Amino acid sequence: MMTRLAVYEKQQGKKELKMHRFSMRTYLSLKLIGSFFAVTVAYVLGAALYMMRYYSNIMTEGLAFSYGGILKNILIVYGIVMIINLIITFVIQRKRYIKMLKSIRQYDKSLFALKKYLDKEEQLQ
Repeated sequence: MMTRLAVYEKQQGKKELKMHRFSMRTYLSLKLIGSFFAVTVAYVLGAALYMMRYYSNIMTEGLAFSYGGILKNILIVYGIVMIINLIITFVIQRKRYIKMLKSIRQYDKSLFALKKYLDKEEQLQ
């Protein structure tokens, strides 16, 4: 039993025990915020590459270039991508947290059973 618990703590449990320090709400909030920033950075870089497509037009027309339509499209796509990303992140991370809770409950039961066994051994000595 001790070996099984030690293997769990070294492998799967290392990550799950860290996750278990947070409530589900806090854990999901942290993951959503991290996902928001990651997608925002990636999208800004992608939008900059997209704007490079219009580089020659921007350089020739300068301030007379029509930025409105392009920026509007970029922002609309950003909103759609962000909403989809946050929904997917929420669903996946919630499933991971629930799976972790089941695993931690089993770990706690095993720890309790080990404690009972060790207490019985101690009383017999």
